[in-house]
Amino acid sequence: MRSLRQKPLNVNMDTVISILVRIVEVMFIVGLLGSAVVLILTSFEDIKSLLPGGEENKESAASVSGTHRAQPHLHASDPVG
Repeated sequence: MRSLRQKPLNVNMDTVISILVRIVEVMFIVGLLGSAVVLILTSFEDIKSLLPGGEENKESAASVSGTHRAQPHLHASDPVG
C-alpha cells in the first residue's frame, strides 16, 4: 500500500527566492520602461499642441472668430435663476 504522503521536492529555497526576486526585478523594469514611453509620447503631444498650428491653437482661433460657440462660464457671484 502506498503512503499518502508525498515526497518533498528537492528544491533549494535559495534558488526559489532568487527566481522570485528576478521576476520582481523584471516586472519593475518593464513598468519603468512603460512609464518612460508614456512620458515621451505625452511630451510630444504637448509640444505639438503648443506649437503654432496645434490642436488647442486651432480651437482658440475658431472661438475668437465666432465659428465656435463657447459655453458661458458661471461664477459663484453670478445670480441664480
